[in-house]
Amino acid sequence: MKNRVVIYIITVLLMVVGIYFGMEHIKEDNPAAFRVKITSDEHTEHIDYWQGPDGCIYVFLPGYVAFEDVVIDLETTNDVYINQLLIEDGMSCSAFEKDCFYDFTYTSWGKEYSYQLKFIQSANVATMYIDTASGNMEYIHRLKGNEESGSMVLYTADGQLDYEGNVNALNGRGNDTWSNYEKKPYSVKLDNAADLLQMGMAEKWILLANAKDASNLNNKIVYDFADKVGLSYAPDAEWVDLYLNDEYMGLYLLCERIEIGESRVDIETTTQEVESSYIVSQEIVERLTNLGEPYITTEAGVGLRIHEPSEFTNEQIHGIASQFQIAERGIMASDGVDPQTGTHYTDIIDMDSWVRKYLLEEIFMNIDAGYGSQYFFCHDKSVDDKIYAGPAWDYDHALARQRVIAPDAMIANREYAREYGYTPWFYELYQKEEFYRQIVKIYTEEYKAELAYLRDTQLPIYVEKVRTAAEMNHIRWFMNTDENFEQNVEDIFSFLDTRIAFLDKMWIDNMECNTVRVETEYGYFYTYYTVPVGEKIKELPEIKAQEKMYFVGWYHEDTDLPFDITQPIYEDMQIYPKWEPVDG
Repeated sequence: MKNRVVIYIITVLLMVVGIYFGMEHIKEDNPAAFRVKITSDEHTEHIDYWQGPDGCIYVFLPGYVAFEDVVIDLETTNDVYINQLLIEDGMSCSAFEKDCFYDFTYTSWGKEYSYQLKFIQSANVATMYIDTASGNMEYIHRLKGNEESGSMVLYTADGQLDYEGNVNALNGRGNDTWSNYEKKPYSVKLDNAADLLQMGMAEKWILLANAKDASNLNNKIVYDFADKVGLSYAPDAEWVDLYLNDEYMGLYLLCERIEIGESRVDIETTTQEVESSYIVSQEIVERLTNLGEPYITTEAGVGLRIHEPSEFTNEQIHGIASQFQIAERGIMASDGVDPQTGTHYTDIIDMDSWVRKYLLEEIFMNIDAGYGSQYFFCHDKSVDDKIYAGPAWDYDHALARQRVIAPDAMIANREYAREYGYTPWFYELYQKEEFYRQIVKIYTEEYKAELAYLRDTQLPIYVEKVRTAAEMNHIRWFMNTDENFEQNVEDIFSFLDTRIAFLDKMWIDNMECNTVRVETEYGYFYTYYTVPVGEKIKELPEIKAQEKMYFVGWYHEDTDLPFDITQPIYEDMQIYPKWEPVDG
């Protein structure tokens, strides 16, 4: 009896185990039949295939590998066929061609699977492989603060081993991109400092997802331009194809992190002897509150997150706050002098860097200008005691990326970004005669030539370098969207042409204009239009239908009278869309 019970228990356990592993194996639409293996420099990398929303199977290959060096690594003992060719373990992929669809069939657990299969290969960019300790990204993706250790291998675009080593921590980063997009940005901390892709020795690095940008060009364009026009410590950045735990995750921009360091923001680290060096960023106050990170708020309601020093005393916080408050009061005073200390704003801010930063935000039309991800730093008092603008950071929303503001409008000098988004600093500085003169001077004598070079020479180089990798990224992330690499590139060229022509009129021809601020259908964001005096506004934002409401029309904010788009504009104004509830 006892033996029969034991046999029965063992039988049940075997059935449960068999069902479990069977279910685990067939729970996905396409249980793995194979993956590919790449061996180079005594390193072996595996890459899983991926099923797209179109139902097809894609194998995403890095650009550095010769196709004949990619081999099949079978994951099943059952027969696998590609175009009726029986696949053998270790078989070279040279039997197939890139960018061609093949019939792909195999059997698993008695079920026959049939797909279209395509091999896609990148080109001209570096390749990064990261493997986490757990072998997956579930824990990291669960919460932005979660991190894991792992290992990393990095190859240059031509296949040279650039880095091999341990990752101390991989974790999520960012705000909007992290919360609202499947393609996530990451922070990487290496075990030891390394000079990745010749960008300088450091332990901490950023992987920008460019999840909103099918061209993958925005941030690279602006960072490199900032460096060329002398905005201090602009981050170096290089494109990489990223593979996480054998899965292709898309085209990323590997960037320097904004931090104090010899190859980063090269200022003295605050110590007992060095009291005043720091890095802060201007951010949305509500976001700072939610982050739980240390920050200060000025009298005008500007929020400043303290990035460095990482450890500080209340006295140091008070010193940073006091310095910015003196600067703010001077900036906002009609005569430029802080009424409490008698300090002129030019004595406490480095005007050259602030002008150059303003120009960067305005030229590339960053909708976060003067509002979010705006960095500032200060040297130790032994160097000077001024606040410097920069480094440049976060241009996902630049180059008319969001298409919410026409390229022939001013944006960085606006007073409000939204109802509770007061942006006083650049707005007030733009009214200052000496600041405005410097804007015109630097734009005319320096920026215009660099913009021409960017438009005619540098941008075409970027496009050719990244095109193949961006198109592979498009399949992974933009397949079911209206986004298109070529159209995005065309939009950037068109934007630069329109933008440069408009700013020439503003700063060289001294065109007289009025500003029309338009509240959008969201109720608190603002769109801005710059209209030559006596001309009509060309367009107004598209109005989206609201449930149980009907759109009455556009109204003046000050008078609540209807706005007539056919009439010429002779003064600055604010208008809003008026809605009424539908009866019944």
